[in-house]
Amino acid sequence: MLELRQATPADAPLVLALTLAAYEEYRGVLVPESGVFAEIVAGVRRHLQGDAGHSRATGGGGEPASGAVLALLDGQAVGCARWSVQTDEPEGGLRGAADAPVTRGARAQGGAYLYVGRVAVLPAHRRRGVATALMTWCERLAQRRGLHEVRLGVRLTLPRNEIFYERLGYRRTGELETRAGYGPIARWMAKRVDDPAS
Repeated sequence: MLELRQATPADAPLVLALTLAAYEEYRGVLVPESGVFAEIVAGVRRHLQGDAGHSRATGGGGEPASGAVLALLDGQAVGCARWSVQTDEPEGGLRGAADAPVTRGARAQGGAYLYVGRVAVLPAHRRRGVATALMTWCERLAQRRGLHEVRLGVRLTLPRNEIFYERLGYRRTGELETRAGYGPIARWMAKRVDDPAS
């Protein structure tokens, strides 16, 4: 039985451990390396306390600006995903999940949206619908918060991840994340969650 629940600050060590275990296959493969390998529990705890770690997050109405969802299978944590409420900035002012500057191309309209990152499922529990359930939970959170769109970034070197999100209804925005010295490294994808057909 799969159960989803909001992570608490006390879950920070678990969230980090799950993410590191799920991302281990990418160590030394992604260029530049994923920022997850430099994370510490204190930073994850701040994120789970509602401080997304950058000024572009906005909770509104006293609600937290960031957090995470945990997936438990028969009581065992097998996956997680982090989220933050973000807004478009007029001059390339978005930040990535690890607070790294993001350079984007054509900008989508709409103001605030839910950014989802660090989607992680333990290898032994993949292909069982866990990642789909995590994304559905995040989409429902966006709807409850009155947000119209969920966005995420997919590394260009991981096309199977892009295919997965396309199957969930995410579409390419035409925007790429670039990093100084590396050029384009990720593609931005988005899904409208205020459309009954989505």
